[in-house]
Amino acid sequence: MILIGRNVSPFVRRVASVMRLLEIDFEQRFLATADSIEDIAKFNPLGRVPSLVLDDSEILIDSSAIIDYLLELKDQMEIYCPKRAQSDEAYYAQWLSHMVLWKRALRHPMKRPVVLPKK
Repeated sequence: MILIGRNVSPFVRRVASVMRLLEIDFEQRFLATADSIEDIAKFNPLGRVPSLVLDDSEILIDSSAIIDYLLELKDQMEIYCPKRAQSDEAYYAQWLSHMVLWKRALRHPMKRPVVLPKK
């Protein structure tokens, strides 16, 4: 597996930390959005990090999705979500919110991310 992104990004650090915790061997390509956007766009058309290139050349994007994949791969989902069966509704709500943000990013890639007001 190849992790795309520098550890300056908290999202890249998060994925790299989980991979080390789960003892998953990986190579890391230290590409920065500031100076390597064309190279990053080869792995993620939105030009964001992290991206994870799997051994079969499939590419995963978004740190939460990557971490979910890694935890399921190593059968360690209880680390992240201890009572998954009881929290499916919350899990799908989180997934839906990610999809809404991605759709917004695709429509307006140069705008800042959505910031929800505090309750």
